[in-house]
Order: sequence, then structure tokens, then C-alpha cells
Amino acid sequence: MSGLYASGAAIKVAGISYRQLDYWVTQGYVDPATFSDVARGGTGNYRVFDEDAMRRLRDMGAMASVGMRPADASALIDAIDSTDRVHIGPFVIERAPADERNDR
Repeated sequence: MSGLYASGAAIKVAGISYRQLDYWVTQGYVDPATFSDVARGGTGNYRVFDEDAMRRLRDMGAMASVGMRPADASALIDAIDSTDRVHIGPFVIERAPADERNDR
């Protein structure tokens, strides 16, 4: 994965719906890089997502697919990102080193 992804490409790569994407962005769970379309003759804005946002979208999508609420998924990702390791009861969740990740 490299570069920037428009919304349509982001939902395909992350395996989520546009409705999920829009809700997560609106709620502040995912921060896109927003570029104005005015310079190209348009009247509005469009969202693009960098690699960090795409990783977060994929992680949230995976958690949503097993029934985790978006707010909980976002909090868990924030915790992992800040420490690379989170203890939840008897479980330990760690972020894999960059060279071992399956980032597509």
C-alpha cells in the first residue's frame, strides 16, 4: 500500500462500506486528509486517506466484523498505537513490527 486513497478506493482496500467510512470520519474515529476540489473547478471537498488512516480503517473494519463497537475499536487502536501493547484481562494485544505486518 502506498500513496493516498480516495473514498471509493479506501472502502475497497479496507473492506468496509461507504456508510461505515462516513460515520467513522464524522465521529472522529478516522482522520482523512481533506483536499478542496475548488481548484479543479468543483464546488466541494473530497476525502483522501494516507497510509496511517488506511491502516486504521482496516483495523476498525476487522474489529467491526466481529461485533466491536466503533468507539471501542477506536479506543483500542489508540491504546495500541500509544504503547504497541495492551493488556485486556488475560490477553495481550501487540502491534506487529512494520516488516511483519500484512498491510495491503
